Amino acid sequence: TRYCVLGHTQRGGSPVPFDRILGMRFGVEAVKCVSRKEFGVSLILKGPDVGTVSIEEAVSHRRVVEPQSQIVQTARDLGIILGDRGPDELHCDRKQAAPARAAAKAPRKASKTKGRKS
Repeated sequence: TRYCVLGHTQRGGSPVPFDRILGMRFGVEAVKCVSRKEFGVSLILKGPDVGTVSIEEAVSHRRVVEPQSQIVQTARDLGIILGDRGPDELHCDRKQAAPARAAAKAPRKASKTKGRKS
């Protein structure tokens, strides 16, 4: 079997130390929940702390992002599929996003400035 860490996959990059540590913290808290026979909860990160809330509380209100917001447009420009469009519209987004994806993947030039010795 193989595993997939969705957090960094959805963001389009490799996991950073924060992702790895947060994954371990959630795993530890999940095991603690099972050992306490605490089921029907969702793990949360609130501030610096990992905790739980009931599933009912977790889904009791919708948190939405405005479809015309800058963050949604940036995601579309990068070719990220948000699940709110049909196949024909997705094809158009992918064509428009191709130059942005290519630029994001292009290797960056090394700086030509020399470091100073102290």
